[in-house]
Formats: sequence, structure tokens, C-alpha cells
Amino acid sequence: MNEASLQSQLLLDTLANSPIFIIEARDEVLDMITMTSLGQEDEWSRRVGGASNATPRSFIKNIYNAMSKEKAKGTKWAVLYGGRKSEKVCVVDLQR
Repeated sequence: MNEASLQSQLLLDTLANSPIFIIEARDEVLDMITMTSLGQEDEWSRRVGGASNATPRSFIKNIYNAMSKEKAKGTKWAVLYGGRKSEKVCVVDLQR
């Protein structure tokens, strides 16, 4: 049980120091971001953009660029907050 507590605390510490992205978007967009790998830009843009027709392509591109920049730095985790539209909080594995 001590090992589980230690690993849980390490994860919380890592998340506490992770970048936070505030994205004014609906739950569907946030869900698609968490499920889609940053590995292929075109697929990511298509899937995330397809989650909501109301989301401008430039907005999707900006999100992708910001998250990819963190990934390139070696950042493992990011926290997404849906802002006023959602208030949903998600954790994203940037290295997936």
C-alpha cells in the first residue's frame, strides 16, 4: 500500500507542475483532444475539428501548436480546462 501511495503522490506532483491550457470549448472537443495523439497533425486537426463544427480551424491549429510545443520540450502531461463553456478538467498524455 505504501508503494501505491508514493506513486499516487508522484503523479499528483507531476500534474501540479504540468502546463494548463484553458480552452473555451465544449465537452466534445475536450474529449476528442484527450483521445487523439499529437503524433499526426492532420488526423488530430480533423478529429478535434470534427467534434464541433462551431470550432474555428485557426483555434484548433493554435491548440495543436501549443500542445506540440510542450511535447517537444519532453513534457508528459498537460491539464485542459474547458473554461466557461464547459468547466470540465482533463489530463492529456502529450507523449502518446
